[in-house]
Amino acid sequence: MKRQCARSLVTLLCALIGLYFVYYALHGDRGLAALARLDAQVARAESDAAKVRSRREMAQHRVAGLRPEALDLDLLEERARLTLNYVGGEDVVVLR
Repeated sequence: MKRQCARSLVTLLCALIGLYFVYYALHGDRGLAALARLDAQVARAESDAAKVRSRREMAQHRVAGLRPEALDLDLLEERARLTLNYVGGEDVVVLR
């Protein structure tokens, strides 16, 4: 009877230790739930990086149009009007 009780106690202890490790493998700091959260954060960061990369490429394209070796006159005129707050003779200004 003592021997059977001891075996049952050892089995129960091993089962509890196994459950402990399984629980923390799923819900611990480095478990599967944490991995899913990190994957979601990486996806958001990659999306943000793509947006920033796109805006940077657009800005580089606009700056390239203002370089002396490849001057885009329309872009230069647009920037001059915005900077100096002027309008063209054919433009219509609507005041609010």
